[in-house]
Amino acid sequence: MRILSKSLCTLVALLPVAITVERPHFYISRTESMPRGVYIETAQPLIQGALVVECLPVDLATFGKERGYLEKGECPGNVTSVLKVIVGGPGSTVELSDAYVAVDDTLIPISASLTVDREGREIPRVERDTLTLESDEYFLLAPGVRSWDGRYYGPTLRENIKATVRPFLVESSE
Repeated sequence: MRILSKSLCTLVALLPVAITVERPHFYISRTESMPRGVYIETAQPLIQGALVVECLPVDLATFGKERGYLEKGECPGNVTSVLKVIVGGPGSTVELSDAYVAVDDTLIPISASLTVDREGREIPRVERDTLTLESDEYFLLAPGVRSWDGRYYGPTLRENIKATVRPFLVESSE
């Protein structure tokens, strides 16, 4: 009986530790802009090349939902979050043209902008220009030409980036 009591005391003593351990956060990608599947949150800093979860501002979220670009979800505007890659951070110079995106004079492959979506509707986009990102701005893209990202809506504010993630269980790109 004494052994059981010690085990029970140890379990009770460890209970607060077990309660404070956070469960991992998972995100699901269902779009073509990133491999479909499950992504797990990481503690990676917001640096160039990091994969991030973004909640779009309500006006963009509403537009994306109306167009069918975004599904119902947990972000403002009741839309799903999106996964993108940081290609530029605070202080970066981003050159945005119809033919390409360049960050700090480095061309981003396959970064031309489309003028119409799959339904033949014009895709609104920010002015084609060269800009320097502010201290709370990031430029986000997704690989490939069929992604609704910074090419169209410009820089993302830090407050709209919810997490960094890595693939956990995703479809193969082969």
